[in-house]
Amino acid sequence: MQRNQSTRSHPFLRLFPELVLGMAILLLPLVCLADVVALNDGRRFEGQTLSEKNDFIVFDTLISGIRAKVSFKRSDVKSVEKSALPDGFFNDSENEPRAAGTQASVKEPTLYLEVPIHGRFKEQVFARVVRSSLVYSKARSIKHVVFTVDSTGGALDEAGMVARAMRDFNDALTYHAIIRNCTGEAVIVPFMCDTMHVLPGATVAGLVQKLEGLPFKYAKQDEAVVRLQIADDLVEAARKRGRKGDIIRAMVDPADPLAAWLDSNGKVVMDHTPPKDLPSERLIFANQAESVLTLTYEQICKLGVATIEGGPAALGDLLGLPNWKEESAYGRDATNRAIAMERQKASNAQSKAAAAQAKYEDDVSRNIRMRDVTQRAIESNLKQASTWNPTTASYKTLSQYITWGWDPNTQWDTHIWTPESQARWRSRSEACAYFLNRAADGIKTMMKLDAEAVKLGLSPTFKEGDLQFMLDDVNVKREMLRRGQFRVGE
Repeated sequence: MQRNQSTRSHPFLRLFPELVLGMAILLLPLVCLADVVALNDGRRFEGQTLSEKNDFIVFDTLISGIRAKVSFKRSDVKSVEKSALPDGFFNDSENEPRAAGTQASVKEPTLYLEVPIHGRFKEQVFARVVRSSLVYSKARSIKHVVFTVDSTGGALDEAGMVARAMRDFNDALTYHAIIRNCTGEAVIVPFMCDTMHVLPGATVAGLVQKLEGLPFKYAKQDEAVVRLQIADDLVEAARKRGRKGDIIRAMVDPADPLAAWLDSNGKVVMDHTPPKDLPSERLIFANQAESVLTLTYEQICKLGVATIEGGPAALGDLLGLPNWKEESAYGRDATNRAIAMERQKASNAQSKAAAAQAKYEDDVSRNIRMRDVTQRAIESNLKQASTWNPTTASYKTLSQYITWGWDPNTQWDTHIWTPESQARWRSRSEACAYFLNRAADGIKTMMKLDAEAVKLGLSPTFKEGDLQFMLDDVNVKREMLRRGQFRVGE
């Protein structure tokens, strides 16, 4: 009887069955396993366990769209289950592979993606959606991102993370803003864009005095640290785009007055106060100190901001970009999904466990975002203080200008500085003290935030004792400046 050849096994298979099985396993799709940690109070977190040592489990997870490493006491953990980690769970890669394609030609469309900034930050506007939209754009070589802004602001920490996402992709993408209404924390978005266009009737106004979304445990000083650093960041972003930063600073940090008017040639001029004899028809605005700058549509137009009628589709012609075309509705769809998810979370928050998880996630995300801004505030102000250190400058003495000549046998000399040098010492001392004061405020705020981070199970930004050492050092320098502020010579 002839044997069926199809039932025979290959000699290689008979000799090396384990090797063949291993090769077959390698060819299977890889599935990244995740851990689902359930706590005794009902909270649940999905991610990956990094380490288990002593009485703690260190866990890598997402909290309100922010990747965070959280430590849980083993006694607080009810169970740890294994499950498949969804594709793109962390979604924090800025280097996703680009879509294959040929080099663009004149006939190919100029693609853009719309990202709506509509509603309130942390209610309808989310940093994780903005970041995912920018990741999507970069991966698909979509060079232009259009932010349509119709927002009254909201949680400052969420707005700060939106700004951070925009900074991260600033070199790869070109940002455009179309403004219908932009007030409060929402002003962060258009001032980080390369172009701005306003719709008829648009209004732009700055941050209110009480920053929204900050618990009462944060004092006015803590708010000032965050506010001033955001102002510095936006001023820097504006200057990189060839704009003055005066207006955005007045909208975020209303400590100084600001006025704008047209000179005799129709050019916009800005200063703290307008000229006393300025005709009223040439005055654009005069904002007083301690008040938030608000601009009407007419004032915006006088300042030279471009106008637009229509949505993103009309922007291409205004910018002179041929074959202007929307790549997809990804930005709008991602926003709608996030809003639906938040509504679902709100409806589930009636249970005690869901409410506890929502509060914890809110506390963690705010803490991480405020620490990010505060750390940059400390570093920036210490650097500025070093730049203005009066001891690093050179000063001229009177002996360099005066030859006494009374007695050729007597050496006449003086170490008294010239009036100009004395004024320079004082001005540098005042500037250095200003930045040291801001650094000290930032260090004190970071002390609160790091202490809160430890209570939340997060790693602090600074090692224990480092912040107190930094504060002591700053205080010594401030005292030295105070004592030598009116120094007149060597």
